[in-house]
Amino acid sequence: MDTVLGGAPTSGSASALISAALFGGTFVGISSLALALGEHLRLPRAVALLTTGYASGQIAGPRLSRPLLDTGFEGPLLLGAAVIAAVAVAAALVRFRFPHHVGHLVGPSGESSGA
Repeated sequence: MDTVLGGAPTSGSASALISAALFGGTFVGISSLALALGEHLRLPRAVALLTTGYASGQIAGPRLSRPLLDTGFEGPLLLGAAVIAAVAVAAALVRFRFPHHVGHLVGPSGESSGA
């Protein structure tokens, strides 16, 4: 049984805390990269659109995958794979639509750093 003794986690809860920190770090990093890319593309309201799309996915994902759990994990995993494939296609389209914007960094004042 996992317990916390005197503020120090036991081995089971320590591994859960480490896993949560590692997962949370990747979550924050990927979200930050996506938002930075949206701002970098200089599309009107790109950051707002990315944030809204992300939030919509967080709401819709569990609702869409829940009915698929009745037969096991295969359905939700296939749904996730389809979404990832669609996002990969969308990312490729963005890459080809904005090749001059993606691939180099623009500093806070708008100047290119490393053309």
